[in-house]
Amino acid sequence: WWNVESHDQDRAAQETQGVIADRTKEFLAPSDRVVARLRNGQLEARWLVEPGDSGLELWRTEIKTGLPIPAQRVAELFRLWNLHPPTLTRAEYTADQFRMELVQPHAQLDTIDVTGSRVRASIQGGMVEFADLRAGAAPMKIVAVDAADSDTVRRTVMDLGLGAAEPRNYLKALRGLTAPGR
Repeated sequence: WWNVESHDQDRAAQETQGVIADRTKEFLAPSDRVVARLRNGQLEARWLVEPGDSGLELWRTEIKTGLPIPAQRVAELFRLWNLHPPTLTRAEYTADQFRMELVQPHAQLDTIDVTGSRVRASIQGGMVEFADLRAGAAPMKIVAVDAADSDTVRRTVMDLGLGAAEPRNYLKALRGLTAPGR
């Protein structure tokens, strides 16, 4: 959800404030179905399982591993991206090696620097993340609601007063901010 008022953020933070952390790198493939991110010393890849007619999306974490990244996990990620994995010359990859040796040279992959801060809160059985981010030079504010079931997501969205806000796919939003017309 975009353009969220600060009083809504304050309400969520009062429930149970989580850690404020910086995001670092997002890796995007041609598809809007898989996002891989390096953050807080981990690589995480999430797969869009169900786009959803109402704007709610079901994502599943497929890969979550610490750094350095084992070559086997790198190969799995490329398969998720529906891309042929490059020749892997190392048993494991640091974040910089992964980005510079495997992602940047690949014509179908993009690296986007996403920086900023986020606040997490547990509300109504769901995890809510409020974030002030910059993707390249473009600022954005997001609210992400994660829960095991869509009813909890809908209830949390309504309780936060976000029922009229426009849900958007995070990957498409990043692309729109960093590469207009793509």
